[in-house]
Amino acid sequence: MHLTETCEPDSPNLITQVYTTAATVPDIKATAPIEQSLAANGYEGEHFKLDWEGQKAECPQGETDRKWQTKKDREAGPDIF
Repeated sequence: MHLTETCEPDSPNLITQVYTTAATVPDIKATAPIEQSLAANGYEGEHFKLDWEGQKAECPQGETDRKWQTKKDREAGPDIF
């Protein structure tokens, strides 16, 4: 299951999209449909600002992430959550 959520500063994060696949489907196979859906709503990758050294991400509304966490992906390298 892949979740997309809001990032409003004064309200709880709300799940805005759920993309479910069979357990045997690798995460990488869900990327294209999720990206297409986000792009259709104005959330293309270039609208996000990533500060790798400062470990911060900013969404199109200008909100900064609350937590930066990395995890090593066996196939594609590090992921950021």
